[in-house]
Amino acid sequence: MYHPVTTEFSSLQQKVKNLVSALMDSKKNYIVVYPNNDYGSEIILSEYKRFDNNEHFRVFPSIRFECFLTMLKNAEFMIGNSSAGIRETGVYGIPTIDLGSRQHGRYVLENSNIQHVNEDYTEILEAIGQIDRYGKINLSYGKGNSTEQFIEILRKNETWDFEIQKKFVDIHSTL
Repeated sequence: MYHPVTTEFSSLQQKVKNLVSALMDSKKNYIVVYPNNDYGSEIILSEYKRFDNNEHFRVFPSIRFECFLTMLKNAEFMIGNSSAGIRETGVYGIPTIDLGSRQHGRYVLENSNIQHVNEDYTEILEAIGQIDRYGKINLSYGKGNSTEQFIEILRKNETWDFEIQKKFVDIHSTL
């Protein structure tokens, strides 16, 4: 899953070309999902045409979330610049190769399932070759029990113990 970074439009074509070439040369099997529709997505889609008639690639415009999670749970790894590679993969212990700057500042590399590389052909292939070293559970974004936590909050009396009467707040007196 690779999305355009709109502030890096001028280098997008070369970056996606490097990504596609590295994936093709890795000789692994991939499920590819279309990018979001941000400015530059047409460049990515144009480059994805190189996957046509290649038995190692299956390209989909979108995938239902439930199906996506099932595929992710059974994947060898995820590569791209999607937040799914940062958030969802860790729950399953699926290694991730995060590409470029799109997710910059959203995770910590130490003791995680994430490798970060630039959209450089050689760096991408090296990261794929080291993927087995990154298969560890990373619960930085939760332990998979948010439903239970939410229900617990709803059951607490203090959740519902608040005044519902509207109040007027004079913004001039607070300035």
